[in-house]
Amino acid sequence: SYSRKIGPITGRLRGNFGLMTATLSETLSGIEVVKATVQEEKEMKKYFTHANNYKNAFIERGKLQAKYLPILVLALVITAGFAHSILLFNFGLMNIGQIIAFLGILGMLRFPTNISMFVFAIFRLAGSSADRLLELMNKKTEIDENKEGKEIVFKGNIAFENVEFTYPESKKPVLKDISFEVQTGQTVAIVGTTGSGKTTLTKLISRLYDVSNGRILIDGSDIREYSLQSLRDQISYIEQDVFLFSTTIFDNIS
Repeated sequence: SYSRKIGPITGRLRGNFGLMTATLSETLSGIEVVKATVQEEKEMKKYFTHANNYKNAFIERGKLQAKYLPILVLALVITAGFAHSILLFNFGLMNIGQIIAFLGILGMLRFPTNISMFVFAIFRLAGSSADRLLELMNKKTEIDENKEGKEIVFKGNIAFENVEFTYPESKKPVLKDISFEVQTGQTVAIVGTTGSGKTTLTKLISRLYDVSNGRILIDGSDIREYSLQSLRDQISYIEQDVFLFSTTIFDNIS
C-alpha cells in the first residue's frame, strides 16, 4: 500500500536532509578554518554527496506520490461528482444517461490531474531555487581571489606596512598603523590583551580579510598579488579555540 511504501522513503529523505543541513551548518561554523586550510573542495564534495542522496530520495518519493496521489484525488472528485449527480437525479434535474456521461467526463480528467500536480510542484521548486540562485549570482564577494595571480613557493619573509583594519560590522579600527617585519626562519611572539588584534594579524596574512589601509608583503610582494589558493596553501595557524569537525582525529589534523 501507499502508506507502507512511503514510510521508508520518507525516513531516508529526512535522514539525508539532516546530514545535508548538518554538514552545511558545520562547514559554515568553521568557515575560517576551511578557508585557511584550503579545504573548500573537500567540504563541497562531502556536502554534494549528502545533497545527491537527498535528491535521489526526493525523486523516489515524487515517483511514488505521482503514482498514488492523483488517483486518490481523482477518486475523491469522482465520488463527490457522483454524489452530486445522484442529488440532482433525486430532484429530477438529471437522468441516468446524463449521470453516466458526467462520470465519463470526470474519468477523462485523470491524465490532466496527474500532469498538473506534477508540473505545479516542479514550478514551485524551480521558482524558489531560481530566486536563491540569482541572489547568490548577483552577490559580490568581498575578497578578490586573484586566480591569475602569482603561484610560487614562499621563502617566508613577512612585512606589515602601516596596516589598518576595521571589521565590517565595526566602525572602530582594531589595528591602526601597524608596521613590523618577520625574517625567514625567525620566531616572533606577539603578546597583548584579549581583543587587541593578535588573531586578526594571522587572519589578515591568510587574507580571510583584506586590510583597510596599508599592505602586507610576503617576500617583498603584496599578498593580494598572489593567487588566494596558493597563499593559503602555504600558511597554517592554530587558533586558541580549536574548531573540530565531526570526523576522525586524523582528518581534523590533516
